[in-house]
Amino acid sequence: MTVLRSKMNLTMISKKMYTLTVWVFIILPLSVFIYKGVKLYGSYDKFLPQKIYEVTYQFYINPKDNKPLSLKTFIPKSNQRQKISEVHVQSDYFDFEEEHAENSRAIWRSVTSDKFSTIAYKFLYKGKAIKYELDESLLLSGYSSNSDYIASEHLIESDHLEIETLAKRLIQDKPNLKSTLKALFDYCYAIPKISVSKSTGALATLKSNKASCNGKSRLFVALARSLGISARTKGGLILENANKKTSHLWAEILVGDQWIPFDTLNGHFAFLPANFLEIYNGDEVLLTRSANSDFNYNYAIEEKTTNTYINAFYSAEFSKKVSPIWMLIEEKIISYDILKMLLLFPICGLIIAVFRNVLGIKTFGTFLSILIAFSLASTDFYIGILLFVATIGVIGLLSYVLDLWGILYTPKLTIILTFTILWILFSTLIGAYFKIEALTQFTLFPIIVLALVSQQFTRSVVEEGYLDSFKILFQTLLATTLCYVIIVSKAVESFFIVFPEMVFVVLAITLLLGKWIGLRLSEYKRFQFLIS
Repeated sequence: MTVLRSKMNLTMISKKMYTLTVWVFIILPLSVFIYKGVKLYGSYDKFLPQKIYEVTYQFYINPKDNKPLSLKTFIPKSNQRQKISEVHVQSDYFDFEEEHAENSRAIWRSVTSDKFSTIAYKFLYKGKAIKYELDESLLLSGYSSNSDYIASEHLIESDHLEIETLAKRLIQDKPNLKSTLKALFDYCYAIPKISVSKSTGALATLKSNKASCNGKSRLFVALARSLGISARTKGGLILENANKKTSHLWAEILVGDQWIPFDTLNGHFAFLPANFLEIYNGDEVLLTRSANSDFNYNYAIEEKTTNTYINAFYSAEFSKKVSPIWMLIEEKIISYDILKMLLLFPICGLIIAVFRNVLGIKTFGTFLSILIAFSLASTDFYIGILLFVATIGVIGLLSYVLDLWGILYTPKLTIILTFTILWILFSTLIGAYFKIEALTQFTLFPIIVLALVSQQFTRSVVEEGYLDSFKILFQTLLATTLCYVIIVSKAVESFFIVFPEMVFVVLAITLLLGKWIGLRLSEYKRFQFLIS
C-alpha cells in the first residue's frame, strides 16, 4: 500500500513538473517577446534595405616636409534609396571638417606635420535597388530640358560635330524619349570595356571605341546633351566584400524632377542595384590632396546581414541590447546560415512530429525530411526534387537487380551508396555541359543527404516492399516540401532570429503533442468500420 501511494505521489509530482515546464516554456518566451517588441517598435525602420555594408575610407599619409597638408574627399548622403549612418572619423595630427552643398565633402588639414598619419572615415550603408519605368508617351519633342545640364564640358564634348552627328544617326525613327535613350545606351554599352586608371573623355571614347566606366558614361551624357536632354555623371562605389581602390562612374538623365540612373558599363538601364553607393553628382574627382607627401589609400568594404526584415531593426544598439544572439554573427563566431539552420530545425521537427503522430503520415526517418529540405534550400527546388526522385528511381532499379543476384544486405548497401555518388557526379557533369547551374552547385551536405535517403529507401524496400516504399517516398516529399517552405520563408527566418526565445514555445507545443493519444487522421478511414 505504501509503495502504491509512493508511486501515485511520484506520478502527481511528475504531472505537475510537466505542466510547470510547459507553462514556463510559454510564459517566459512570450514575456521576452513582448519586452523586445516594445523596444523594437521605436527602432523600426520602414526603409527596409536589401543590402548593408560597413564602408571605411582608409588613407595613409607620410609627409615629405613640414609644409601644410590637406586631403579632401566626397562623402555620401542619405536619399530615397540609400541610408548613411553610424559615421566615425579617425585622424592623427589632422583637423577635420565637413562641407555640405550639393555634394558633401570631408576635409582634413594639418598646418605642419612630419609624422606618418592614418585617416579613416567609416560609415554604415543601407541600400536598396531602384528601378524606373520610363513613360513611352513622353516624346522627345515634348521633353523639357534644364539648361544647367546640357552645356558642353571639358571631358563631355556634347557640342562636337562627331558627337552631334552620331546622336542624330542613332535616334533616327525613334518615336519617344525612352527609345531614344535606349538607342544611345545600347551604343555605349556595346563599346568594348577596358580597365584604365586615367579619365577618358567622351570624344576620346568615341574615337578609340574602348573605355572604362568613366569614358562610357561621359559619352552617354554627351550624346544625350547634344539632343537637348539634361544629363550628368554620377560617382560612387560598387560595394562588395573587398578592399578596393576603384571608384565607379555612371550617368543620370533628368526626366521631370527625377534623375534616372544609367550604367553603360554593367548594362543597368534605368536601374541601380542595391550595392551601388552614390557619393557625388557631376563630373568631379572623388579624392584630391596636396602633393607634398607619400600617399596611399583603399576602401575597406564589409557586407553585413542581407535579410530584409532583420535590416529593418539592425543597429549597434539592437545587436548588443535587444538581441545578444546577434553578437555571434557580428563577431563572426557563427555564420548567418548556420544560425538560421539551428533556429529553424526545431519548428521543422514539430512539423514532422505533427505529420507522423497526428496525421499518420510516414516518412523516411524522423529528421531526414528536414535535412532534405535544407539541402534543397541550397540548390534550385524543382531541379533538386527532380534529381532526388530520379536518384531514388535509379536506386530502386539497382536494388531490384541486386536482389535478383542475391547480394547480401550490407554489400548491397555499399554498392548503392557508391552508385549514388557516381550518379551525383554524372548529374554534375550534365549540369556543366548544358550550363544548368543548379546541377553544378552540389556541396557535401546535399550529397550526404542523398546517400542517407538511398540507405533508408533500400532498407524500406527490404522491410516494406517496393509499393509501400514508394508511398513512403511520396509522403516524405510532402513533408519535405512543407519544411522547405518554412526554411525559405524570410518572414519565419527573421522572426526566429529576432526572437530566438520563441524556440521554447515550439518546445512547449511539442511537449503537448507528446501527450497525443487520439487516433491519427489516416487511421479514421482505416478503422471506419469500428467507429460506425
